[in-house]
Amino acid sequence: MPEPAPRPRLDGTAGYRKVELEKAPPPAKVPHASIGAWWALYILGGIVGRGAASNGPGALELRSSRTMSIVSDAIEIVSASLALLVVLATSARLVERQRRLRHATDEELMSWGIDP
Repeated sequence: MPEPAPRPRLDGTAGYRKVELEKAPPPAKVPHASIGAWWALYILGGIVGRGAASNGPGALELRSSRTMSIVSDAIEIVSASLALLVVLATSARLVERQRRLRHATDEELMSWGIDP
């Protein structure tokens, strides 16, 4: 969706000879987050966690299962952090889209395929 064009200010502050144009506020920086990386880490954390839980009894397996459990928890913490970034990025994109829609004219909305 392109940036909306400036539109005339209709609040009565300008005269008929000079029309002041109102521009949309500048776009905000939209953070980037990878949904694929989040899903990959989420699934990997679950697989490693199940592997840690399925080890049988024994000293060597117990040490290995503790290590796998720690690795699984670390992967899930990184996955949760990425999930937070995905939510923030999605929210920022929605705010940016709303900013563009709010400051667009009816003609621009129709050219974008949106019924005003």
